[in-house]
Amino acid sequence: MELLLGHPAETALNLLGKPRLDKREGEARQLQFAGGCILDLWFYPQPGAAPLAKHADARLPDGRDFAAGECLQLLMRANAPTAAKPEPVQIPPAKKPVRKRG
Repeated sequence: MELLLGHPAETALNLLGKPRLDKREGEARQLQFAGGCILDLWFYPQPGAAPLAKHADARLPDGRDFAAGECLQLLMRANAPTAAKPEPVQIPPAKKPVRKRG
């Protein structure tokens, strides 16, 4: 969770993409990301700085507790850009050997 805790919301958005929920309560902000699990991050204002992630909570879609670090890894894998498939290599047809008549 060290990738997110202590960092601004932009860090989470860059790693995980668009949140399912972006909610503000007073000066605090909650972002919720979902995939195979649900990860909630809470951001609180800091004197002279952007709000930073100070708390994280995770659960499975059925409500059971889930480790926040494991959820983060699962969501990062789900959000990772798919590797571009290389273009197929075009192999020219083999040339037939030229036979000399003689």
